[in-house]
Amino acid sequence: MESSVDASASTHLSTVTTKRALLVASHAMERAFHDVSVGQPSGQPSGQDLQDPHSLPMADTGLLIGYFQRREYFDHEAKRYAALAEMGHTIIVAFTGPVDSLPDGVTAVQLSSHEEAAKDWVLSMVRGGFAATLTARDIHQLSAVEATLEASRLFMSWSTMRRHLALEDTRAHLEVLADRLPPAVLARAGTHIDASVHLPVSDVEDRLASAADHLLRSVDAGYQRATTLRLELESTKSLAERDQLTGLYNRHYLERYLGSGERPTDLLALLIDVDGLKQVNDQLGHEAGDALLRCVADTLRENSRPGDVVVRWGGDEFLLLVPHLSAEDGLRYGKRMNLAIAAGAVDDPWGHVKPAASIGVCPARQTPLPMAQLDAALYHVKRNGKGHAALAPGLDLSVEEVLHRSAGILT
Repeated sequence: MESSVDASASTHLSTVTTKRALLVASHAMERAFHDVSVGQPSGQPSGQDLQDPHSLPMADTGLLIGYFQRREYFDHEAKRYAALAEMGHTIIVAFTGPVDSLPDGVTAVQLSSHEEAAKDWVLSMVRGGFAATLTARDIHQLSAVEATLEASRLFMSWSTMRRHLALEDTRAHLEVLADRLPPAVLARAGTHIDASVHLPVSDVEDRLASAADHLLRSVDAGYQRATTLRLELESTKSLAERDQLTGLYNRHYLERYLGSGERPTDLLALLIDVDGLKQVNDQLGHEAGDALLRCVADTLRENSRPGDVVVRWGGDEFLLLVPHLSAEDGLRYGKRMNLAIAAGAVDDPWGHVKPAASIGVCPARQTPLPMAQLDAALYHVKRNGKGHAALAPGLDLSVEEVLHRSAGILT
């Protein structure tokens, strides 16, 4: 049997689009189906004048048919379809998977994974003088403009709001399911289609349908262009805010972070200075120095907590911003970083280089950061043998007190 998407593609212009764009189009069509008025203009035949006498009781309701590739895809839309069923619309869905536990008023057909209809994404609807259809087939390719695998799936699709074309597709989709539908549901669905066929199509309706078709295609193309530009901008922004050598954030990111709502009001800053970098550069070359910097950067990244911000400050210095730590806990944290850095291994052939760092600690509750106090703390560390952490001058807690209190952790 020829599938619905093949039948559409043979007579209508198809386009390639992403799953996300199809969802946008589907929801727009469902909203139009929900909101459309089916009352006739003055001088037009009423429900009583239509050839099908069953149209009058359903004058303000319609038919919606949806094919889903899997049951879980329908479950994502179940509430929307349940709401339409409660309004009295005839709702028919089809998918592979169990057809139990469905919302009241929703009739489901279980598709075999081997039949062509199971490969299609279909949304067809008729309500009085309004009809629309969307048919799509997964082409098993991915778009580069989406951030997630599911959203980036590509489909060959066709859609229209031209009533005569939409009614042709709706009838074809219904025929695929006809022998598996309850007779009453099938008869009611046919009545909706027949009633719409007998309503005259005005020039205004035809022009609006043409405009809607053009708009859907334009929105799809515009959405893909906008998504591409957004991803390119995010990629460029991400590269601009990363240090090329270490992959850590750089000062550009730090400036944005400190000036945004991301910044906690209670921050502690640790300024980390890599000990001996100049000697490594002078004696072994800058490649060895770069390897040492990457080693320290990796250690900081791996040993920092979720929510901490690690920045390459420049040269041989890194900055670690830690939310919600007291000065005492921050000093303890700095000492743990000292130990972790000292335990790191520089990549070969410079494995004999032993990393070490001096760390200054200071609260940073205001902007700009207290760099003078952090530098003073580093000076204190350097003057007293390097390789350990110290609080900025003027803080109540001394290094000796903290080391004494945390001896069990630091040794």
